[in-house]
Amino acid sequence: MIGLAVEVCRGSAPEGAIEECLAAKERKHIHLAPAEGLFLDRVYFDGYNTGKTNGVETVPIEPKIWEEDIEDVKRRVLYPIVSRTVIPKTREWIDENLAVNPFTLVNSPGYVFASKEPKASTTEEESCPTQPKPRMATDLNSHNRALTTAT
Repeated sequence: MIGLAVEVCRGSAPEGAIEECLAAKERKHIHLAPAEGLFLDRVYFDGYNTGKTNGVETVPIEPKIWEEDIEDVKRRVLYPIVSRTVIPKTREWIDENLAVNPFTLVNSPGYVFASKEPKASTTEEESCPTQPKPRMATDLNSHNRALTTAT
């Protein structure tokens, strides 16, 4: 759903797309967002602190006492790393996925996914012989013929 939230913010999915997908009886295609940019901003130990300790006396975990330190580490360490590494990867993901196959297009009847031409791999590790190489779908009929011959 994070990928869909990004599309709603970009305008490539309508504002009600999240509710539409949650209520849909048929499957909807939703892009999977890269995990690198996702992080747990707040932690809660309410269950632990209210007795899920099996009778063992423990000290409650109170993250609020470290709140200033946590915010300081995020500003000094985490945010600079995110801006250097994660943001460029996320932009690349947007360009290669959302810009090519936006939500409103991929969920329209009869849509055939478009993809970039595959890059020539230079090493065996870069190629995956079990996965079919992506190619541009020129029309629905040729794509469907390719699917039926591949199975």
